[in-house]
Amino acid sequence: MHIKTADVVLFLHIGVAVAAFAVAAVLLVGLSQMRKAENVSVLRSWARVAHRAEPMFPVLVLILIVLGAWLIHLSGGQFSWSDGWVLTAVVGLVLMEAYGGMVLAPAGKKLHETVEAEPDGPITQEIRAMVVNRLVWAGAYGNTGVALGILFTMPTKPAGAWSITIVAVAGIAATALGLQLASAGERRSAPAVSASHLPG
Repeated sequence: MHIKTADVVLFLHIGVAVAAFAVAAVLLVGLSQMRKAENVSVLRSWARVAHRAEPMFPVLVLILIVLGAWLIHLSGGQFSWSDGWVLTAVVGLVLMEAYGGMVLAPAGKKLHETVEAEPDGPITQEIRAMVVNRLVWAGAYGNTGVALGILFTMPTKPAGAWSITIVAVAGIAATALGLQLASAGERRSAPAVSASHLPG
């Protein structure tokens, strides 16, 4: 049996991709559970899970880029950085990293710190607003959609325009879903807000 270096690197690339999607799944489940939480203790437990999982995602994405570059190097010219599906994947991953670093990570850290300092009891409207933050939900789902689009282009290797279209459509559809779920969370908490303002 002869195993090539490229085969091992491809295996690692696929393994890291699976791990990244697993972390994304944990974060999306965490968002859903935090949205449903009725008290701080439940919210805190899921916020801790998200706080531990969040730093793994950008590291895994970075490793994916490095392994992808290695695969291109090992392809002997079969693939190149100028290929449309390669460029689309790189740009998509970089955008995911950027949005995560600028929006998702700070928002997650703020929520974690706020919930850790909050005593057990009903969830305040301030914290509820942080949980259903539209930028967080749009980014969390949008990044996952972009990742799924990139995953589809890896084996199919469509031309540049098609690669961009596939990844963009997947990202936009997932972003729309995230915004819809965030809006549902806002509507769910609205009655509580109204009730809290009713006279004695």
